[in-house]
Amino acid sequence: MKSRAFSWEIHDLVGQFIAAFDDVVIGRFNRSREEKDRIEVAYVYQPKARVLHDIENRAQNLKLPIASVVIESVSRNNNRAFNKIEGFTYPSRREDRFAKNTAKIPPVVPVDIRVKLSLLATYQTDIDQLISNFAAYANPYIIISWKVPEEFGLPASMPLNSKVEWDGNISLGYPVDINHSARSVITADATFTIEGWLFKDIVDPIKNIFFIDANFYNTRILSAGNFITYDDYATLSGADYSYSEGQIKVTEVDTVSISGSPTITNVFFAPSGSGRGSFPLIDTNYNIANPGNIVIYGKRFNHTRNVYVSSSSAIYNNLTAVRFTYFPSLTAALIPNNSYRVITENIMEITLPPLTGSGKFNIIIDTIVGWDTTYSAMSGNFIL
Repeated sequence: MKSRAFSWEIHDLVGQFIAAFDDVVIGRFNRSREEKDRIEVAYVYQPKARVLHDIENRAQNLKLPIASVVIESVSRNNNRAFNKIEGFTYPSRREDRFAKNTAKIPPVVPVDIRVKLSLLATYQTDIDQLISNFAAYANPYIIISWKVPEEFGLPASMPLNSKVEWDGNISLGYPVDINHSARSVITADATFTIEGWLFKDIVDPIKNIFFIDANFYNTRILSAGNFITYDDYATLSGADYSYSEGQIKVTEVDTVSISGSPTITNVFFAPSGSGRGSFPLIDTNYNIANPGNIVIYGKRFNHTRNVYVSSSSAIYNNLTAVRFTYFPSLTAALIPNNSYRVITENIMEITLPPLTGSGKFNIIIDTIVGWDTTYSAMSGNFIL
């Protein structure tokens, strides 16, 4: 147990519990049941006995009505236990959803936090209002949301929802055998169970896999006594082969590579106001002096980080230099995020402003892994 696991889970859950109820305002009424005054109720984390003692001690300045909250017990819930050994991973970090590592979340421990809520007031009407404040809504439970500990780096958009269940009972206590100097205090006690989680210490992140190269082997036998055709010769000249007992054994190797970088396969252009629709940019001689939408086809656009324009002339200002771990660095003009839209994993639409001047340009799409450019897809630059 050298690894210390403490992420303020119990502290934060009880704080969330208090925050869920700590906005109580009760009224004081006349005989006609007309509200004449409003009083805010304070919530304190303190046992009821201590609150009663402090009420008697006038120097503590505690004013009724008041509510106290205290933890009675913490227990493991077997019914909510799952995935005890492996835990789970999450493929992106809150700081950068394109990070190079995957967060490893160790298995969590389900715990039930038993909390006692004590309401203290001088008048029965006050107690009735305090009871109505929570009993009308905890029927029999409410849900509170809290965050996975920040050190795990999960997105803030992934909260944990914990059920807070009331056991349905309220026990009332009235003062008896008190002297004339003591305050008359009525109490109401209710018990809740918060379904929370305890986290183990963070473990080292797992490095993401961005490239996979797989070799596929196709082996066939040729008879050495037969006439070797042109196709056989082409196969033999590009493959490994060996001669054995009148036969030629040919092994062909095909390599399939998968990458996390984007791939551009085709580019279409729709000039605004032309009425011509979209058509492919099939060569380097098309002039895009007018604004319009460029539609790009390819792969892995759903992981797009940025889109750039690169040009031999000063089309854009404020060039951005970008470095990559696995790809060469590049310098290009960054296109604003609101100027492109990822439609699907394979289709992206880019709205370019009028491109003035003369020269050549191409569009670059990047992810955290690397980049691809319309130059490679179209075998050249677009000409202005």
